[in-house]
Amino acid sequence: MVLAGTLDDPYTGAAIAFVRGPDSAAVQIDHLVALDDAWRTGARAWPASRRLAFANDPANLVAVSGDANQDKGAGDAAQWLPPQRGFACVYVVRQLRVKAAYGLWLT
Repeated sequence: MVLAGTLDDPYTGAAIAFVRGPDSAAVQIDHLVALDDAWRTGARAWPASRRLAFANDPANLVAVSGDANQDKGAGDAAQWLPPQRGFACVYVVRQLRVKAAYGLWLT
């Protein structure tokens, strides 16, 4: 468990000071390929064990600004890109790699 620190948010480029407590939502763990997007693009046919592995796969997780994560919602790269332009290509490549690894299709 992380109690405090500073996150260099890849989505916004901001440095976010974090202290566990009432402001914990300032930093969130995002699924690069949102669980709802995965469900719509093939995961609904998976057994529960594969869905659990996908939800916890470090290749699909990234610590980000809570606000940016909420803005993204369940969108894929066709619907949302990080506001920090320098990370947008990395974001798209990581989404594609995760989708390819799990056999999810693209919209």
